[in-house]
Amino acid sequence: MISDGTIEGFSRNVWVGASGNTPASQITIPIGIFGVTDVWTMLNLLTGNTTARDANVTFNWGDTANGAITDTLVVKLTNSGVSSGAPAAGQVQDGILCVTGTCPGDNGATLATSTPNSVPSGSGTTVKTNVLYSFAYTAAIGSYAGTTGSVVLDDQGFIFSGSTLATSLNKYLVSVTVKEANSASGASVGLSAITVNAATPEPSTLLLLLTGLGGVGYFARSRRA
Repeated sequence: MISDGTIEGFSRNVWVGASGNTPASQITIPIGIFGVTDVWTMLNLLTGNTTARDANVTFNWGDTANGAITDTLVVKLTNSGVSSGAPAAGQVQDGILCVTGTCPGDNGATLATSTPNSVPSGSGTTVKTNVLYSFAYTAAIGSYAGTTGSVVLDDQGFIFSGSTLATSLNKYLVSVTVKEANSASGASVGLSAITVNAATPEPSTLLLLLTGLGGVGYFARSRRA
């Protein structure tokens, strides 16, 4: 889980980019895990704007857990609505889906389960999306005052297994960077959590395992002798 301090005494439990910053806001999460097959993020946009609705996720690989970056993959998550209040398509959407009243900005996306236009060609990476949680709201104050709709929490899964980016499976995922796609006034990116899965033990772990098995075999032979 990602934490970014408190608001009025309550934990925010989310990192929030500062919309309008130049350069655009970003957060880098150190990972240091070998042989990663997939990464899942919980990302939403916290305010809506038709000129700034996207988010970039960068995966950084290297030969050691916290060493130099040797391979990088940038995936652009899009929210491709064409006008304020219009449903969109893409892989990231507003956390507030305004339905009635004067809705500021875009009111959400029809989340896509793959991203042929935003994943680099030839990377072999697939992006899956889900709405994890949703509940109804009625706003009395703030920029959404007088509106009703839903508050949602989504996730995005980046699947590397079978990827032509072979280095993702035989190197360390050093870090993951989440960044607003641009510094225009508009949507702030909110990151709630990140999960990493790996199928391959790192080399040092595998070496320890083999050494341990070798020791067991040695003592077994010694006993028989």
